[in-house]
Amino acid sequence: MLIPYDSADIIATIPSRMATDTDYQKAGAEYLNVPKSDPAYIRFQSSLLIAMDGMKRLQVPSSAMEKKPWIFELRTYESRSETSGINKVQMFNAGEIPLMQEVGLSPVFFAQTVVGAQMPNLVYMVSGENRDEHKKHFGAFSAAPAWKKLSSDPQFKDNVSRIVSIFLKRTPASQI
Repeated sequence: MLIPYDSADIIATIPSRMATDTDYQKAGAEYLNVPKSDPAYIRFQSSLLIAMDGMKRLQVPSSAMEKKPWIFELRTYESRSETSGINKVQMFNAGEIPLMQEVGLSPVFFAQTVVGAQMPNLVYMVSGENRDEHKKHFGAFSAAPAWKKLSSDPQFKDNVSRIVSIFLKRTPASQI
């Protein structure tokens, strides 16, 4: 689940607002009151992400209006230190974001993790019609002269130590 907010201050009020929201409590009663013997989940994990300067707002793919099948790739880039993590964010802002838009990777968001697991890291999501088309767009990204120039720039050397990629499908409840 991805929930955008305009301010981190709003996030701190969520638990108390949910606890006192009678409509939420009523609608979620079955889920909120599951028995110990049949929990809805084991645990969940949350992260606080700050949007990168190169794309400050979530961009909903045009396919969302039609609710047609669509895939999403959630990518996490882990870095060896805070400095190398900040350097990778700078690299995205220096040209990776507009290039991804240009080659049709349909970016949804780009963000730096400020609270969460496996820090330091950044997280972003790109999307596409299907895996084959998505792979073609990433191929165009990798072959682009702008990427070759940016990735060979010595100031951005070795700023990622591990990449985790997860593919997701649109669900009926999805707003993106």
